[in-house]
Amino acid sequence: RVMWAWCLGGGNALWEGIQSLPRELSLPEDGTLRIKPVRELEQLRCNPIRETGITITPGQTHRLASISGDAVELALTLAQGAASRYGVKLHADPQNRQGIDLIVDPANQILQLGETIAPFALAPEEDIQLRIFIDRRIVEVFANDRQSVCKQHAYAPEDVGICLFGEKATILVKELKGWQ
Repeated sequence: RVMWAWCLGGGNALWEGIQSLPRELSLPEDGTLRIKPVRELEQLRCNPIRETGITITPGQTHRLASISGDAVELALTLAQGAASRYGVKLHADPQNRQGIDLIVDPANQILQLGETIAPFALAPEEDIQLRIFIDRRIVEVFANDRQSVCKQHAYAPEDVGICLFGEKATILVKELKGWQ
């Protein structure tokens, strides 16, 4: 089954919302609804990059040197470790202070994109798999094929960095793939 959703504009008078990326829905035998971007979107990719074994120490950030921009797809696999919160800052300024944060918070069982919060529970030792689509002012995220969030975000044209971060424990990014 394919579904399109409507991403709301969040009260912005200039932007009432936009149609989401098409999503494939399935219901496997475990009874948990699966949601992921349709595979046809992969035909839009170009300029692939790949990094493995990125380690982020507590309170530090890791700015991606190999990929940035405001029309990007990322696929990340992170080890669930002991960090209380971790994530990705998108549309990051050169100092990694401004931008929109995508946060995985296992303790509170949430996935947060900016102010948008969705329930997201992980099994013990389960890796976090994120698919992130940045399309100018729209960011859509799919997590472990079980949750998705969408958010409109205003940014300065020069703020196109992507930065990984974590709190209170070391984070291991097992694999990062990106495409323009």
